[in-house]
Amino acid sequence: MSAPRLLHAAILLSNGQVLVAGGQSSETEFLTSAELFNPATASFSPTGKLINVQTAASATTLDNGLVLIAGGRSNPADLYDPAAGTFSATGKMVTEVAEASAALIR
Repeated sequence: MSAPRLLHAAILLSNGQVLVAGGQSSETEFLTSAELFNPATASFSPTGKLINVQTAASATTLDNGLVLIAGGRSNPADLYDPAAGTFSATGKMVTEVAEASAALIR
């Protein structure tokens, strides 16, 4: 990884890569960077930059293929587009939830 992280969000994407986003590199340094881990090559590569700081958040793949990164110690949430490798801002949670988890309900 390009930076050590803790309290980051991670999720397996449909292409087999793992998105690792946000978190902290120390108690006071918050990250907006994100990386993709490719298990076939055992390597990391940079991808888009988060719009908002996301630490202790959850990552959930939505039916449209976008990844929602929400909860944790930050608000509002971000959406990641795996096809474009970019993040965009989305709505705010009504109440901030530290160390959140989420599940897609169909």
